[in-house]
Amino acid sequence: MLLDVNPHWVWLVDRRDNPWYPSATLHRQPRFGEWEPALAELARDLDALAARHAAAPR
Repeated sequence: MLLDVNPHWVWLVDRRDNPWYPSATLHRQPRFGEWEPALAELARDLDALAARHAAAPR
């Protein structure tokens, strides 16, 4: 989930997880208008997920 610098309270702060949505990973904008760091973090996580999936026995 991509969150802007001032998200709704349900997403809490300073966390990558959420107790109400345990399967969600939170990627936060560090400063208003700066999406690049959050998108780069998301891309790294997706690459790691794809690598784990590719390496899993079938």
